[in-house]
Amino acid sequence: MAIHPPKRWAILIGINFYSKGNSRQVDYQNLKGCVRDIAAVEDYLLNFMSMEKSCIAKLTATTPDDSELNDPEEPYDDKPTYQNMKRAGAPPSSRLARRRRGVLRSCHTLIRVNTV
Repeated sequence: MAIHPPKRWAILIGINFYSKGNSRQVDYQNLKGCVRDIAAVEDYLLNFMSMEKSCIAKLTATTPDDSELNDPEEPYDDKPTYQNMKRAGAPPSSRLARRRRGVLRSCHTLIRVNTV
């Protein structure tokens, strides 16, 4: 009986654009390299780790070309919202959920906040 290695799964989140809003008193400056970094990680996972593309969820927020817009360029289902993160982490089936293993790797985001 052949032993198969566990299937690998990845959720990649890259946020360059922070929408303006009234719910927080802090304005976050947009970043420039997070979405590009996620594309590089995806390339690594596909080409060097031999992961299947169907096992990689990618959620991104790209800064819109029009500075008047307050929404990332991506379609809603590809944006890094709480609901989309939950959906990306949800198992495709309960049978698979019992066998899935995951590793959480963290990338960093630096945010400078002026305190009072």
